[in-house]
Amino acid sequence: MTAASPAAPSGRSTGPSSDTEFTFPDRLQELSTRRGAASACARGYADPTRLCTIFTVPKAMVCFGDSGGPQVRQRRYGRWELIGVTSGPGAPKVPCSQGPGLYTSAPAYRGWIDKTVKADSATAVASDGSDLAETGAAPCALASSPLGAPPR
Repeated sequence: MTAASPAAPSGRSTGPSSDTEFTFPDRLQELSTRRGAASACARGYADPTRLCTIFTVPKAMVCFGDSGGPQVRQRRYGRWELIGVTSGPGAPKVPCSQGPGLYTSAPAYRGWIDKTVKADSATAVASDGSDLAETGAAPCALASSPLGAPPR
């Protein structure tokens, strides 16, 4: 992963990626990215809830089949956190591999995510008596501070 300033954090995305078709590889693909300025995407595409992301490797960006995939970054001390969710291209009429990508900001929707997860968890416990802790799944860290700001 390429080092970046706190204002332009580096991240990673995963997914199958294809410019023209849904061809799924046998192994999940990983892409090194960094957050770009809103001006790196087409006008009106990026805003505080939609992150313009640019590639750090030439001709490599998320594409068809990648939507919904995570964009994560590694914080100091090795902790990974979710910062975005793959959304689509950052410019019209540009092949995925040659343009910026657009990600939905996870921190911008943290309140909704927490509320929804809590409501879904309560429903699951009430309906079958199970507890999420019994699944053995590790909790997902969600970026709690605005991107580029130090954690509290």
